[in-house]
Amino acid sequence: MSKITMDLLKNELNTWVQMKKSMADNVPKGNIVNFGKYMNSKYSFDSKALLDEEDHNVAVLLIMRDHVQEIK
Repeated sequence: MSKITMDLLKNELNTWVQMKKSMADNVPKGNIVNFGKYMNSKYSFDSKALLDEEDHNVAVLLIMRDHVQEIK
């Protein structure tokens, strides 16, 4: 199972939120892939729960639980 750092997750979330806002402002009928599906694909998390999750806040919690690795 792939692992990422908390800093990387924060960065990815901020980038995704900015992209979502930009799409809403500039492409009224545009559609953006949900955050869970995006992260699942980009980092090969192999998580069915992330693919199906529509709420980006819940997706973040799932990623934190299953895929964030603390660096010591």
